[in-house]
Amino acid sequence: MNSPISLSFLRRGIFARPREIRENLLLGLMLLLLHAALWGDFGSALSRSMMLAHLGLFLIWQPLWRSDRRLDRSTGAVFVLLTAAFIIWINWWFVFIWMLLLIGLIGGRVLFVNRRERFVYLTTLVVLICEFLIGCVVPTFNVPTDDVTGILFYYGLMVPSVLVLLLPLRHDPHPRLHSVDILHAITLSSLTALLALGSLLVMYSTGLSYPAALFQNLIFIALFLLAISWMLDPHPGFSGLSQLWSRYVLNMGTPFEEWLTGLSQLAQKHDAPEAFLEKAMAQFGELPWVEGARWWTRDQSGLVGRETPHANGVHGDTLEVTVFTLAAPGATLLLHGRLLVQVIDYFYAAKHSQQELGSRAHLQAVYETGARVTHDIKNLLQSLQTLTMAMEHTEGQRAERAYALVRRQLPQLGQRLGRALDKLQSPETVEPPEHLALDQWWRRLMRRHEQAGLHFEAADVMPDTTVPADILDTALENLLENARFKRQSEPDIRITVTLRAGPPLTVSVCDTGSPVPQVVADRLFRQPVDSTSGLGIGLYQTARLAQTARFWLELEENEGGRVCFAIHDDSAMGNVG
Repeated sequence: MNSPISLSFLRRGIFARPREIRENLLLGLMLLLLHAALWGDFGSALSRSMMLAHLGLFLIWQPLWRSDRRLDRSTGAVFVLLTAAFIIWINWWFVFIWMLLLIGLIGGRVLFVNRRERFVYLTTLVVLICEFLIGCVVPTFNVPTDDVTGILFYYGLMVPSVLVLLLPLRHDPHPRLHSVDILHAITLSSLTALLALGSLLVMYSTGLSYPAALFQNLIFIALFLLAISWMLDPHPGFSGLSQLWSRYVLNMGTPFEEWLTGLSQLAQKHDAPEAFLEKAMAQFGELPWVEGARWWTRDQSGLVGRETPHANGVHGDTLEVTVFTLAAPGATLLLHGRLLVQVIDYFYAAKHSQQELGSRAHLQAVYETGARVTHDIKNLLQSLQTLTMAMEHTEGQRAERAYALVRRQLPQLGQRLGRALDKLQSPETVEPPEHLALDQWWRRLMRRHEQAGLHFEAADVMPDTTVPADILDTALENLLENARFKRQSEPDIRITVTLRAGPPLTVSVCDTGSPVPQVVADRLFRQPVDSTSGLGIGLYQTARLAQTARFWLELEENEGGRVCFAIHDDSAMGNVG
């Protein structure tokens, strides 16, 4: 069984920092070693050593395999044999083919890098093409040149090679597979070879010098590329030939499998939809062809990168994105971007669905808990009804005062417990709320809580205004229960119930205790919250019930010493009679 050999050991020397590779350093040293091997005593032991070092640096930089990929012994042996054959039998034809391959790889990377990286790669490409046309073609075909041209290129090509060393690329902390546009690489290599061979043909057929023939061929190829670019660019009356590029451009931009893997890792790491979307859009903004992206949903928005004049909108079901690119993209690249945005939108919608299912599961647990206590409530109701009947037949003056109080309270309590039992047994049944005059409801509320240590304040209690008594009772009881529970830990607080006839009609419950934590306050009335005294669902259910009568709940004030919950009415008030 062959033991695996990791290529990553080559990156553990002076050229590597922890978790990152100085790619510009590799490119610069590759250029300098190649330049020294070609312009020195070619074929000597020193020249072969430099070419070997050049090949080693190329193996570290190479964009074809992942840096952490493991090779078996047979594949490693093939690499060693090919390198040994290249060094032992090195000649100008080997260098000719090798430089064409190197030009293609460098040129195929230019489309997938950012602006600073693009400048470094273009500088490297210019140096390689000049080395090929002057340092390789001339000795390969024995082209006569003067010493001035040789000296000029010998020293001139060292300047941009050193410049590549001084312009660091953006480091990638994670090993990844670099993108190479194969068609662009083949096209650039073919054009370079065509430029060299065409210049030689013009030189031998017309008698011109090699520099003159090279300049003439450059002009011809430039005109040819200008015509091709004009044909590919759509303009009025001509749709262009861009459709011919659609098949290969679909794979352009980033390795889709790698990007999708990163997106799925973000989905596993972040449970909240908002946090996932922010990280996913930040990852989207790191794509080489994306300069920036502005995005927004119903609940949040943001901007990654920078805005450019070339903006393209992409709309999903819940996510809208405006993508900014360095140049106007083609129709196929827009399709590629739309696919990526739709994948993000799908994950984002799935996160929202997961959150909603969690809330529904919580509600289901509460409903099942209510079903279990139905029997207990029924027994309590029966006991209360028995007590009421007994108190109605009580005689004697000593029981007269207690009898009047109990007779006034127990029937109403029995009715409320009966309605609660009906709702637990038939939650799908919706009964119309009971309406009472506002002053009658207010007096009944004060009588019910006259011994509870509460303070009541009212202004302009209009007797001709009707209110849904059972809904307001449910809401007020929930708010008062929360305030009384707070009083257990803060016994000195004052609880005040205030009625403002409006409009709008407002009933508030205020206390002088500690404020509600901001994390809980942001989620009140919208979803269940964490609670130390219950299931954390009372205010959520109360808010939903109040909405059926066009009331709404809000945390009106939330400061130390002044915490107020208010119930507002925005409906048209009816009149009695």
